[in-house]
Amino acid sequence: VVRRELLDEEIMRPFVDVVCLKPHLNELFTVIAGEILELLPEHREHPDVAAREVLARWRDFIDREFRTGAPALEKVQGIFGELWHLREVIRHNPVATDVWVGPEGAVHDLTGNGVALEVKSSRARKGRLFEINGEYQLDAPSGWDLYLGCLKVEITMEDALTIADLIKEMIELGADRDSLLTSMARTGVTLDQLDIAPVAFRVLEHRVYEVTDEFPRITANSFAAGVVPQGIARFTYSIDLTQEPPVPLSDKDVAAVYRTLAGVT
Repeated sequence: VVRRELLDEEIMRPFVDVVCLKPHLNELFTVIAGEILELLPEHREHPDVAAREVLARWRDFIDREFRTGAPALEKVQGIFGELWHLREVIRHNPVATDVWVGPEGAVHDLTGNGVALEVKSSRARKGRLFEINGEYQLDAPSGWDLYLGCLKVEITMEDALTIADLIKEMIELGADRDSLLTSMARTGVTLDQLDIAPVAFRVLEHRVYEVTDEFPRITANSFAAGVVPQGIARFTYSIDLTQEPPVPLSDKDVAAVYRTLAGVT
């Protein structure tokens, strides 16, 4: 953060240069820059004060993450994706908050009425790569239909939503506030934590796929013995859905998945 006086139409005025020197933080820096601009009217004569005030708040947030286990960005993004899909279910049935079982440690994020929906979110600008955890996430429960909901998101200040925004929307649709907040608490993340430095996401793309035998995945049946080899305790892998097939469901079929989860025929 560098303050300097520059000539502006024959008048010397204070300006400030704010630069991010770490490219991997550019996305977060965009959010920080937006917050600085919002605060600037309160510090017109001292723009550097506005910049340092915002930076201090974010440093405190990051410091708390390391000291107290406050939510990491990836975790916040994951919860956002699950709540985004839950909101679509709530649109069909406001009392269907109990389909969100991810916070309870269930294998799949949303389940109900013979349907399981696993949710993945990505900030990758190119392609459609999503990380899968273990052999169960893309393995349908016996007799159930399994779907994969994929969101591409970006962090921004414009046309975006926070987790608090999604919860507010669902409450306005008729969802039970206590039920939503109880489930949020089970994720290990509270709205109070998120208020320190709220992160807003804009959904760039949302697709839902039916997970069939032809879908790219690794399950226990992928191994010769039908079980994960002894000695492998945990594994993750990435799937690339950039090319088709697999083909995502149509909007009509996606709505049918949400209706089934909601218990609406």
